[in-house]
Amino acid sequence: MTDRDDVMDLRRLVYFVAVAEELHFGRAASRLAIAQPPLSRQIAQLESDLGVMLIDRSRSQIRLTQAGSVLLERARDVLERLDRTHREIKRIGEGFSGHLRVAFVGSATYGVLPSVIQAFRSAYPDVELALSAMNNAEQKRAVIQREIDIAIARPSLDDEELKSEPLLQEPLILALSDTSPLLDQRVPRLAALNRDVRPLPAQAAPELRRPHPQHLPRRRLHSEIAGAGPRLPDRDQPGVGRRRHRAGAEIGLGGGAARRRLPRL
Repeated sequence: MTDRDDVMDLRRLVYFVAVAEELHFGRAASRLAIAQPPLSRQIAQLESDLGVMLIDRSRSQIRLTQAGSVLLERARDVLERLDRTHREIKRIGEGFSGHLRVAFVGSATYGVLPSVIQAFRSAYPDVELALSAMNNAEQKRAVIQREIDIAIARPSLDDEELKSEPLLQEPLILALSDTSPLLDQRVPRLAALNRDVRPLPAQAAPELRRPHPQHLPRRRLHSEIAGAGPRLPDRDQPGVGRRRHRAGAEIGLGGGAARRRLPRL
């Protein structure tokens, strides 16, 4: 241990603050739950280490020297910072504070995700959430490389390095136009869709061919959490269904959570 380590002994700072605030060795010893002689020795050792007198003992009522007054101010600041750091680190370790990076697929904003985010923010208001829209492949890479902490994917990410928990299980729904011949079938079979599946011409609906802006799902999620509802068009939104209908598409597949947003085509 160096001389500097001896000078910055936090225990001695605590002892000094108690004596400086009480201006009485007996009351300071009672406050610290120690005997008075060891306390007096610790203060004398602190003065020896610093090479200055901190407490004037020449009178019946002790008082701080100028150096002692400065040290009291600095020691209070050091001890307060140390206590605040201890509480902050403890809260982070217990999950009540810190930073959480969450990635999600765009379609998750129509399901359970907004309510999950709302509940989390209510329970952990001091945790800063960083939300990112990613597809499954991007999420898997980001989780493995520790660029994000949580991935909300659809379908689930299968990898031995990852631990996953289901948030929601929902049926796959089939959306049909009013003119589709499949309406005559009570439960259409997927094989029956083969004859109706065809590429969508780019000129018919060019907006469906544009790259998916990653910021749109995140902004839609913030709107959902705020209760405003989605306002921005992208592939997962009902307005796209109308554009597909105008382009000649009569069939769409999607998760059950989208049912509440599907338009009548």
